[in-house]
Amino acid sequence: MKTDKEMQTDLKNILKRLDESVHEMCSTRRRAMIDAAKRDVDKSLKGMETVTVESEAEEIYSGTLADVKETLTSLSKDNIDLRVDEARTQLNMGFYGIKDL
Repeated sequence: MKTDKEMQTDLKNILKRLDESVHEMCSTRRRAMIDAAKRDVDKSLKGMETVTVESEAEEIYSGTLADVKETLTSLSKDNIDLRVDEARTQLNMGFYGIKDL
């Protein structure tokens, strides 16, 4: 299982990808950045499938990843800014939730 620091790093890396997409003007590149963040979330979630959640940090981590995946999956051309901001907020809340334990 991952340590609290590793979980925080994963969330921070996904957040960094989404932050970069906010400033991208080209819609194709922006969408590619968001898709890369989704792949990172999927990869992290797959790593959690085989592990039983034992600590509060693991529960926050897996819950945050699931929420972000759902948010990014519901992206459309019309709500992309809103959904990316929502996912960024979820990642920050998860990061600081683990950090504050």
